[in-house]
Amino acid sequence: MPAPAGASAGIPPALAAAATAARDFFTALGVTEAEGNGPIEFRVDPASHDAAYRADLTLAPDGTGSLANERVEIGTDPFTGAPFWQAPDVVYHELTHRVAAHLVPGFGVTPTSRIVDESLADTFAAAIEGNWTLGEGLVPGGLRSSADPSSQLMLDGATRVHVATPTRVDEMTADSLAKGPYFNIGPLNHAAYLVGEALGTGLMARIYLEALRHHLPAAAGVTDLVLGTVRGAGTLFGAGSAEQLAVRDAWKSVGVRAAAVDSIT
Repeated sequence: MPAPAGASAGIPPALAAAATAARDFFTALGVTEAEGNGPIEFRVDPASHDAAYRADLTLAPDGTGSLANERVEIGTDPFTGAPFWQAPDVVYHELTHRVAAHLVPGFGVTPTSRIVDESLADTFAAAIEGNWTLGEGLVPGGLRSSADPSSQLMLDGATRVHVATPTRVDEMTADSLAKGPYFNIGPLNHAAYLVGEALGTGLMARIYLEALRHHLPAAAGVTDLVLGTVRGAGTLFGAGSAEQLAVRDAWKSVGVRAAAVDSIT
């Protein structure tokens, strides 16, 4: 079911409304249809227990890529039975993955870039919805909050539990990285939260989009995101600007060495 302007017949109205909100948001930022902000098929499958953007990626030797068979699959939460479209920010999260996939071919494929990709999806979902909690439409209190990097709910057998996940970049170890992207996104999400609280989510979104468009490689890791957002703020607002300082301060607050942050030009 193609969804021009984010809406189409045959999908739940709330899902169509969420798709429209995401598309309007990215359009206002200047993201075009060719950059992943166009019509897409939604496949609603109550038997599925996942929500995911999926596509068939073909990468050329020069690093360019093409995406085919794009769709967003929307299932139901395995613990609450609620459809994932009941949480609009989950839809925003998946549609952000699509924009990232178009802007940076192959993005989110490697283990390190998956962490960055998931964090960016949360960051833009928060900006679109206007709050920092993801998934409150599914679970009371939400699945996680960028305002609190220790709030991540993780799977433990047949339930979700709070576990001790990294809250600072300097707590992200080889052992933690082996536990997957969601275990490690807290510090990255919290940096975005600090930027958003300092500058407003509109400016935050512009800075993170600038980083994604011009500064992040396909295999981006945390260091690349730090570099990209600091440089993106400098490009948009000037070196030494209050906006760039806010980005530098955010990364320092989540454990990136001050000397390393301050050395970025």
